[in-house]
Amino acid sequence: MRWLTPIILIVVLLTAACGHDPGGKDKIAVIDWDKAFSAHPKQTVLKQDEAELQKLLRYREEQAEIAKTQIAGLTRLQQLKQNSKANFLDAGFQTQMYAAEAKERKKLLDAYDAAVKEADAALAEQEKELEDAYQLKILNLRLRLEAIKMRPAEREVVQNELNQVQSEREQQRQQILAE
Repeated sequence: MRWLTPIILIVVLLTAACGHDPGGKDKIAVIDWDKAFSAHPKQTVLKQDEAELQKLLRYREEQAEIAKTQIAGLTRLQQLKQNSKANFLDAGFQTQMYAAEAKERKKLLDAYDAAVKEADAALAEQEKELEDAYQLKILNLRLRLEAIKMRPAEREVVQNELNQVQSEREQQRQQILAE
């Protein structure tokens, strides 16, 4: 449609140049371009094409806006995907760490149980020896308290001796446990 304008211009100039004036005077013609264009037979086609062009331009702008919103949505989805992937990898790492920690904790508890059993076995021997050493003394003192009739002062002396022996035995037991 743009080619129509130069053609009309050339036709008008040729018509003006070929004009013959019998008086020999030059005439200047003035043309109203809007009237000339509107009088052209393909003017309606031109207007329809311009309307179609404007409609297509508006459609293109709408499509551009839709594309921008879709790209923004895709960008958000991609970011969510990356965050989800990072969270998944982090969860996997944490799971592996918990599993390794559980294995180490089990090994530690097994070693602790073995050490406790070994220590209990060693302490059991020492406690048995300690009980054997003090058992006879304590038994004799208790029998003296229960079987023999004594004066209160003598009974108190024997009771103090029994308490002292039991205290010594308990101190030695605490030393064994501390070891």
